[in-house]
Amino acid sequence: MTVSPLKERNYRGDTALESKFFSMATGIEKTEEELDRDAERIFNLHKAMTIKQMGWDITTGAPTRATLERLGMKEVADELDTLGLLPN
Repeated sequence: MTVSPLKERNYRGDTALESKFFSMATGIEKTEEELDRDAERIFNLHKAMTIKQMGWDITTGAPTRATLERLGMKEVADELDTLGLLPN
């Protein structure tokens, strides 16, 4: 999707195709940036759940409070903090 066989397009594709396909299939308008942020939220929520359920060491890459709050997941950060699982 990011490359094109067309010389007139300078062999460049459209990196926003995933968000366009998502919008077309669901009727929910999403920009490329919004879809990327949604994916980042999913990834960080999965990591937070793994940390909570498996007691992962915080040096292994637990999401920080700033990251979770930036992604609208303050309640997840609060819970991890309460459990002593949020990195400093």
